[in-house]
Amino acid sequence: MAGLRFRLVPDLPAVGVASLLREHLDVRGFRDIEIIELGSAPLVKSSAKSSVARAVIESTFEVYGVPALVYPMDPSSGPVGAVCGVTNPPTPVASFGTSYAGSNPHGPDENIRVEDFLQSIKFIGRVIHRLAEGKSKSVERSSASTSSERATAPLPRPKYS
Repeated sequence: MAGLRFRLVPDLPAVGVASLLREHLDVRGFRDIEIIELGSAPLVKSSAKSSVARAVIESTFEVYGVPALVYPMDPSSGPVGAVCGVTNPPTPVASFGTSYAGSNPHGPDENIRVEDFLQSIKFIGRVIHRLAEGKSKSVERSSASTSSERATAPLPRPKYS
């Protein structure tokens, strides 16, 4: 028994991958190999211009002091496609995490340093704050003509050092 994992790309559904693999094996004389698909998740790809991505990109520089490294697609897998890819248009998503050269991701001794953990908390807080700012601005823009009828007060601006 062998296990294979495929990372999908845009316009290539999981069903297509299984068919291509079957064809590849058959052409090479491996018709006796059985393919059992254990699961799949749809691909999700978001624009780097979405409000979610912009919040992450701007917060990265603000907290870490370096520009964000933006990849158009994440080479990892998970249930993101099942959650964010089911709407039309797809729900915007941005992936980020905390590690360092010795983190050993997914290994038996996976770890992060306390300082990195604390900085990631600040980073996530900034992302949430930026998303709230964007929501607050869009609400203010949409109700600018009826500001006296506004249901809630604008969000207070937190004071950060």
